[in-house]
Amino acid sequence: VGSNVVINDMLSVGSSVIFNSNLRIQEDMSVERSVMFNSNLRIQEELSVGSNVVINDMLSVGSSVMFNSNLCIQEELYVGSSAVFTSNVSIQEELSVGNSVYINGHLNVQEFIYSDSHDSIFGRNVQIDGKCVTNGNATFNSNIYVTDSVNALYGNYDFVNIRNICTVHDLQASNIDVCNDAIMSNVEVLDKTQLNTLNVSDTARFEEDIQAKVVYQYSDKRIKKNLKNYDMNKSMNYIKKLKVYEYEQIDGLSVNKKIGLIAQDVDNDIESIVASTCNYIPNIMTNCVCLSHNQIKLLDKTEISANKNDKILVYDLSNNDKLYMNIQQINYKDGIVTLKENDQLTINNIYFLYGTLIDDFKSIDYSQIICYLIQTVQKLINKDL
Repeated sequence: VGSNVVINDMLSVGSSVIFNSNLRIQEDMSVERSVMFNSNLRIQEELSVGSNVVINDMLSVGSSVMFNSNLCIQEELYVGSSAVFTSNVSIQEELSVGNSVYINGHLNVQEFIYSDSHDSIFGRNVQIDGKCVTNGNATFNSNIYVTDSVNALYGNYDFVNIRNICTVHDLQASNIDVCNDAIMSNVEVLDKTQLNTLNVSDTARFEEDIQAKVVYQYSDKRIKKNLKNYDMNKSMNYIKKLKVYEYEQIDGLSVNKKIGLIAQDVDNDIESIVASTCNYIPNIMTNCVCLSHNQIKLLDKTEISANKNDKILVYDLSNNDKLYMNIQQINYKDGIVTLKENDQLTINNIYFLYGTLIDDFKSIDYSQIICYLIQTVQKLINKDL
C-alpha cells in the first residue's frame, strides 16, 4: 500500500503486508505473518500480530495489543489498555500503556516507559535510556538498566542498574547499582548492593554480607524523650542470662563455624531486641527436575516441609538465579510438586528447592545488647576501682 489507508472495520491479512504511509483502522487488525509500516499506524480497537513487526513511525492502539514475535518501533508506542509482548520489543522513543503491560522477551526503550494503573511484568532484560514510571506494580524477572530514573509503587528486580534516581516504595532485588540517590520505603536486597546514597525510610534487608567503611545509627538527643539512666544491675543480669552458641548454617552457604545468639532465647527476655519479619528458611533443601512449566519432580526425597499455597524459594542451578513461586499441589506418592502457572521454569532443567517463606523470621538488634555490655563493663570497672 503506497498511500494513506482508512479502514472502518476489521483488517485481516494472512501473509506479509507493507504500508508505506498512514494506516487508520476503526476496529481490529490481525496479521498472521510479518507487517511493516513506514509511517503512522492508528487502531481504535485491538491489534494482534503473529510474526515480526517493524514500524518506522508511531503506533497508537486504543485497546489491547498482542505481539507474538519481535516488535521494532522507531518512535512511540501508545496502548490505551493492556499490552502483551511474547518476544523482543525495541522502541526508539516512548512506551506508554494505559493499563497492564506484559513483556516476555527483551525490552529496549531509548527514552521513556510509562505504565498507568495495573501490573507491569517484564520477562527478560530491560534497557531504558530514559525514565521508568509505573503507577502499579513493576516486576522485572531479569536485568534492568535505566540511565535516568525509576519510579514504581512496587519493584521486584533481578538486577538493577540505575544512573540517576531510584524511587521505589517496596523493592526486592538481587543486585542494585545506583550511581546517584536511591529513596525507598521498604527494601529487600537478596545479594550484593552498590549504592552511593541509600535512604531507606522503613526497612532494608540484606541476605548476603554488607561491607562498609563506616556505619552510623541515629542517636540524636533531639529525637528522644523521657530520658533516664538505666539500671546497671538489670544490664548485668540480662547479660548473664544470654547463651552464646557455636553453630553451622543449615543451608551450607557458610562452611565456617560461627558463634552467636539464638533469637528465640533472647525473645523470651526482652521483646524489643528481637524483630519478626518475612524470610525464606532452609526447610526443604532438595534437587528437582522440571517436568513442565508448572510441575517439578523431587529427586532426593518424596516428602518436603511445605504445604499447598506456600511460597518457596527455588534456585536455577544453570545460572544460580533465584525464583519465587507458589505451591498449588503436592503429590507425595510420586514426589511431584505442582506450582501456580508460570513461564520461569525450563523443562528438563535441574532446580534446587531451598525452603518456604515464613512471617516470623527472627532478627536481633545487637546495638541494644551492646548498650547492656557497656553498662556491665562500666559496673565491673567501677567495682575494681
